Amino acid sequence: MLLFFRKYKVLLKLFLVCSILIFIFSRVDIHLLIETIRSINLGLYLLAMSVLLLSKIVVSLQLKLVLLSVNVKRRLKELLIINFSASFYSFAGDLFGGVVRFNRISGKDNRRGESLFSILIQRYQLLLALYFSFLIGFFYSGITVLTSRELVVIIGFGLTSAVLFLIFLIVLFNQSGVNFSERLLTFFRRFTDSGFFLNKVEDLIRVMKVFRMNFLIFIKSFIVGFINQIIGFFAAWLVVVSLGIEIPFFAVIWVFSLTALAHLLPISFYGLGIREGMLIWLLGKYGVAVEASLLVGFLLFFIMIVHGVVGGLVELLSPFANREKIV
Repeated sequence: MLLFFRKYKVLLKLFLVCSILIFIFSRVDIHLLIETIRSINLGLYLLAMSVLLLSKIVVSLQLKLVLLSVNVKRRLKELLIINFSASFYSFAGDLFGGVVRFNRISGKDNRRGESLFSILIQRYQLLLALYFSFLIGFFYSGITVLTSRELVVIIGFGLTSAVLFLIFLIVLFNQSGVNFSERLLTFFRRFTDSGFFLNKVEDLIRVMKVFRMNFLIFIKSFIVGFINQIIGFFAAWLVVVSLGIEIPFFAVIWVFSLTALAHLLPISFYGLGIREGMLIWLLGKYGVAVEASLLVGFLLFFIMIVHGVVGGLVELLSPFANREKIV
């Protein structure tokens, strides 16, 4: 089954995206959608686009801090170029963009282990920042708009995530945690000799055995990452407000945190369809029309396209272009 998915994953993703979008558009009033498009406050939308471009600098600073924890020094400008280039190559898939980012960070001195560890930590901090943002926004603004069944699902998700984050923290800062993870992997290996997921976990444990994270640097880089998330939420709020939608800022925080977590699932292209479906469901809890929620998703998607185009221009002009292997 896994082999089938890997072989036909592009077609399967395309089928899923098309199915979701067809279902969504079957519920959309096209005339109302056109009227909503005409009502966009272009100034606020361009401001949101600029704010998200600024977030690239902040996330590059976060990566710089994480790299310092493993004695890898990279200039902020260099990391900014790498992040923009990765946005361009992500047109071919998030995995491809990640591979480019990994190889560029490794550099000519081939610090592959350090690069993998740093990208892993930054991704973990991203998830952790989204999780805390979700909790803050949800308990401040989300509890009252959900049904009891939805609350049970959300609370279950929160508790499960908390346990997973705690386990990873133990592994990250405690050698005994790494040893326990290794024994747990050996146990699962009794039931299967191979597997993409288990192989990735094995690579992760191998890296974690070599590198240890400095706690102070971890806190500093996490704070920078959390600030980056707040910048992202502010940009999302600007997009929402540009359509004349009035909902609390804390509602934007938890709605877009949950949407961003769903966006990370590797079942779509740039989260297309998944993002719009989540926004229609969650913003609908605040009385936002389907057409406006759909347009919020598409406006955010267009900003991601702009980032990719800017990344393509940076790739053409950067010193990395045509000098390093991509894969």
